[in-house]
Amino acid sequence: MKCALWDNVSSFWLAEEYTPNPPLIGQIQVDIAIIGGGVTGLSSAYHLKQRYPEKHIVLLEGQAVGFGASGRNSGFISQEYHGWYERFQRKGAATVEPYARYAERGYQLLVQTIRAHAITCDLQERGALLLAKDAAETRSLEDHAQAYRQIGRAVQLWQRAELATRIQTDFYSAGLFLPHWSLLHPGKLIRRLKTIVERLGVVVYEGTPVQHLHQGKAMALDCGAGQVRAATVILATNAYTPKLGFLRSVLMPLHLFVVVTQPLETVEVE
Repeated sequence: MKCALWDNVSSFWLAEEYTPNPPLIGQIQVDIAIIGGGVTGLSSAYHLKQRYPEKHIVLLEGQAVGFGASGRNSGFISQEYHGWYERFQRKGAATVEPYARYAERGYQLLVQTIRAHAITCDLQERGALLLAKDAAETRSLEDHAQAYRQIGRAVQLWQRAELATRIQTDFYSAGLFLPHWSLLHPGKLIRRLKTIVERLGVVVYEGTPVQHLHQGKAMALDCGAGQVRAATVILATNAYTPKLGFLRSVLMPLHLFVVVTQPLETVEVE
């Protein structure tokens, strides 16, 4: 399957000077090939190499690590999974619990990795604030606050007067404080994760787009000037996955826009 690359658009998180690794040229044979140099791909490389240090593992990134959504997001991580509220509305709090455990475990693993390797990625475990600017959005925050409490999340809902005191503006009508959300710098995280997996022995090729993937007794990956034969292949390609011929009927890419401001003053929460 042919894999088309999207245009490279600059990202605030990736502004730090960086020299990518050389691309793959020639033929190699490996135990595990990971396609995609985002959080999923690098985390897979990290945990697999720790568990199976004898395995020959390579990571193939079409551009540079963090090129996709991992380096172009809102800069937060949370202990909840996307879509929990809709599931809560349809099936109740009990059905959310197993998914919540997975999300919490994923968060814990990431934070443990950051601390174990002293990764400087501006991690701030101070929570996040969702804001409402009108009556309809306030009602939505109130509904979400009730749902959060039913699944065991200790959130705080601040109405206009209390909120204005805390954030020094009366523009917003309500705010929902989420203590289980955290902030970090995704670009620093990605690039430092790359350094860590390389120290463990994972080989990272950048500028190496996988153009065709042939399934057989061994997987064959065509990367243009390079070819890989692998016993196991991990697709960590997120919205790019349909370009490789997989999940075309169930995966739809979305484009979001994020506004970056100067750092705001810290709001202390009792």
